[in-house]
Parts: sequence; C-alpha cells; structure tokens
Amino acid sequence: MRTILDACGDGLTTTARAGKLMAGLLLLNFIVALPAAWALGSSLHDSLKTSRAGEGLRQGFDMGWYGEYQAAATGLEKTFRPTVMGAGAFLDNHEAWASGELWRGFAGLVAVGVLFALTWTFLLGGVLDRFIHPERPFSPARYFASCGRYAFRFYRLAALSIPFYYLVYKFFDWAYGKVDSLTRDVTSESTLIIYSLGAVALTVFLLHLVQISFSYAKIAIVREERSSVVKAAWRGFRFVVAHPWPVLGLALGLGAVSLALLGVYSWLAPGPAQAGWVTVTLAFLAGQVYLGAKVFMKIWLLASQLSLYRQFTPAGNGERLSPEASGQEPLTAP
Repeated sequence: MRTILDACGDGLTTTARAGKLMAGLLLLNFIVALPAAWALGSSLHDSLKTSRAGEGLRQGFDMGWYGEYQAAATGLEKTFRPTVMGAGAFLDNHEAWASGELWRGFAGLVAVGVLFALTWTFLLGGVLDRFIHPERPFSPARYFASCGRYAFRFYRLAALSIPFYYLVYKFFDWAYGKVDSLTRDVTSESTLIIYSLGAVALTVFLLHLVQISFSYAKIAIVREERSSVVKAAWRGFRFVVAHPWPVLGLALGLGAVSLALLGVYSWLAPGPAQAGWVTVTLAFLAGQVYLGAKVFMKIWLLASQLSLYRQFTPAGNGERLSPEASGQEPLTAP
C-alpha cells in the first residue's frame, strides 16, 4: 500500500508542476476534436433552422425531431444520440471501447479516433522525457524534439499492440456467443446478467492488461533508451507480471478517482434544456472542465506508473539505463 501511495503522490506532484505542459496538451486535444465537432454542430444547426423543434428543445429533448434527424442522417451525423449530453457520452465511449464497437462504427469517426490516438502517441514521448528529466528547462522546441525522438518507436509499439487488442475483442465475441448459447433456455434474468457481466469483466480486465503492459513498455523505451520495441513490450509485460499487486492497485486507485470525477460531473453537468447564451456557455465550460480533468488523470496515471517503475527498477539492477536515467553525468565530446 505504501508503494502505491508513494507512486500516486509522486505522480500527482509531477503532474501538478507541469502546468505549461498540461495547458499545451489541453489546447492540442481541443484542436484535434474541433473539426468533427464543427461539422456535427453545423449539421444540427441546419436541421433546427428548418424545423420547429428548436423551441421545443429548450424545454427538453424532442424524440420526434431526433427520429426525423436520424432518418436523414449520414456519416458523422449518425453518431449523434441523446446520450451525448453530459456524462452519457463518456459512458458510451467506454462501452464501445470494451465491446469493440468503437472500431466498427462510422469510418469517418474511426478515422478521427485513430488521428486522436496517433496524436497522443506522438505527444507522450515528450511527456515522459519531461518527467524523467525535470531539471531541464521546459520549452516547446525541446518538448517537440523529444516527441519526434520517440515517435517512430512509439508508433511501432502501437502497431505491435494491435494483434493483442484484436485477440481480446475476438475473445469477447466468442464469450458473448457462449453466454448466449448457455442462457438460451434460462428463465431467470439474474443468471443472464451474471454470465454477461462475467464476460464483460474478463474482457475489460484483458484490455487493461494489454493497455497497462504497453504503457510500461513506453516508459522502458524512454527511461532506458530501448531501441527494440519487441524487447520493450516484453519488458513491460514482465514488469506487470512481476509486480501485479502494486500495478493493479495503482490502476484501480486512480480508476476510482476517475469514476468519482465522472460521478460529480454527472451530478453537476447541465442537461440539454439550456436556453440563452449564458446557460449554454456554462454547459460548454462544464464539459471542458471535465475534459481537462480527464487529461489531467491520464497524465497523472502515466507519471505514477513512471514513479512505480522507478521504485522497482533502480539504477544498477542490470538494466541498460541511459546516463540521465541512471543518475550519471552524460558523456560529452571534448
């Protein structure tokens, strides 16, 4: 427990001190999401402009208008659902990620998701380098140079992870089919729920196992200057297997914090019945604050994982650490 708390505390301190870095990540996150949001917003504006539903939507969600909109919707427009209001969008995303539907939907939305993932993969190299070397003055030029230095290795690592995610999703399809065949003649709903929850829970566990293993692989690449992504992936997996309780405890602890934040946002977030610029602006700002909190949690988890990795892989344990990571002065040309 002490190890987990130390890692969380160290990660929180590291993340809180990286104010400029966090601001830049939030801005880039907003820029990547803006084109899709703008396109969907324009479509909704055009639909409401030519119908009488605009006034009715001020009082609550109009399912009649929504049915008409969906009947004529194409492409990105089909992703608009009542659940995009407030916390529903984040719950939808998690469900789609766990079931694999995230990658089976509208191709344009999948492309946006891939672009978002590639952008974050590029940025994380600079984040890790910054956290490993906090003594270096921060500048955008130095940060993006670090991003570029590790980008190709991180992209190869991401490509290496695809077969593992694919196998997990295939397992989910098989398990869900098995649940369907086992419960076909069952009359008790509770039995069906238990079987279904078991299949989903195991799938989510396997997805997180892959995700966490490759997170530690990224840390190994940057901290130990590993050039082989296969060896880095193996290093990350071995670290998770060798230290399951601290790794699991850290993930569950920060996961609980994330769920608490989602609960608070779900409770406080304004609903769709907003009229006027003031309330609409407040609803928008509430969503942006929560998105900022999600980015903070993502970076906090990464910084905490780095701290945990350092606790179990100190300098001198036989790992091929870089001079900076091992605490030695880097060699310089005379």
